Amino acid sequence: MTPTIASSKVDFQQLIRQFSLKVTRETSFFPEWRENLPEISEGDRGVLDRVQAGFWNSVEYPPFSEKLIQISVLGPLLLLAGFYEPPFHIQFIFVKLLKGQTNDWTF
Repeated sequence: MTPTIASSKVDFQQLIRQFSLKVTRETSFFPEWRENLPEISEGDRGVLDRVQAGFWNSVEYPPFSEKLIQISVLGPLLLLAGFYEPPFHIQFIFVKLLKGQTNDWTF
């Protein structure tokens, strides 16, 4: 059986070292992602170029984390796609974990 590693116990740089991963900027990689795309305005292209540059900077200068990607990539893409404008709205869900015990139950 293949050993597994909990994602909370591994970082991106460790995976790069362990599996000899290489980053590629080759435009022929996944060509279906670049075919039959809608036209992009110059302004949107500028934003996307900056998001992409920020992503590559994050990859090259770790630590590389999920939160970093949410802030530097996902946020700007949602803004560009109009997901912060009507009819959409953002709701934050606050989760509070409670721990307690009664005679017969631990919750």
